[in-house]
Amino acid sequence: MMQEMTDDKVVMSTEFLFYKIVELHETDKTLDAMEKSLANIHQDAVNNFDNGLVNKNDVLSVELMQDELSSLRIRTQNACRLLRRALAKHIGMADQDIDVDMSFDADIVDPETLKMNTQSALFNRTETQLLDIWVEKSVLERKIAKASMLPIVVAGGRAGYSKLLSEWSSNAIGFIGVQMPISAFWSEKNEYKRKKIEEQKAIDFRKDNLELMSLEIQDAYDNLESTYRQTQIAEKSVARAEENLRICREYNRGGLSTMTVLLDAQRQQQ
Repeated sequence: MMQEMTDDKVVMSTEFLFYKIVELHETDKTLDAMEKSLANIHQDAVNNFDNGLVNKNDVLSVELMQDELSSLRIRTQNACRLLRRALAKHIGMADQDIDVDMSFDADIVDPETLKMNTQSALFNRTETQLLDIWVEKSVLERKIAKASMLPIVVAGGRAGYSKLLSEWSSNAIGFIGVQMPISAFWSEKNEYKRKKIEEQKAIDFRKDNLELMSLEIQDAYDNLESTYRQTQIAEKSVARAEENLRICREYNRGGLSTMTVLLDAQRQQQ
């Protein structure tokens, strides 16, 4: 079971590093799209400036935002390289330039389809099984300590034949004894008390950890459900931000909106 827990931790750590790399990769793709969009806005600003429709500040504002994106891209790429090295080390390929497959299932599944009874999930965990074994061990040790305090009963017997005056006769004798461990009675009694306390501690520890794991399972599901809802909201927000950016850009081209409003729309879309 300890091996199962170790395997689970290795898998979880590997998945965490992989998805962080994927996240940064997707961020880099987003920045690439933003830079292309800003390049078009910058060209519009330059054209308007050359035609005397705007002042130099509008052009500089766009260029400053381009600089911000370039700086963010550098930080993103550096973080991605660092995570790839961490993943390589984690899977036993340290100092090697590994290639990470960025393809993954992007379908968003409703958490309701994954939901299960908390108690069922709890008792399927390896940690729960280990806690059960620890309690069983404590119970067994307490029983052994109790057995050492009990008296030892010894029974035996002897039978035989004897010949007297040309006649055979049988005789038998039996005995039974009780041995009390007087010399070690107090030490064994204290050992029994100690084992009994340890057993109760194991039971209490199991109870407390089951309650904590139950809360952990419920919290994990709540976080998943919350993230799912936020994703649905984000999809709507992206569509609205893109439409807002399109309208602001048209207004800016027509001289009906300032560059500040257009760049704010660009940041919202980002």
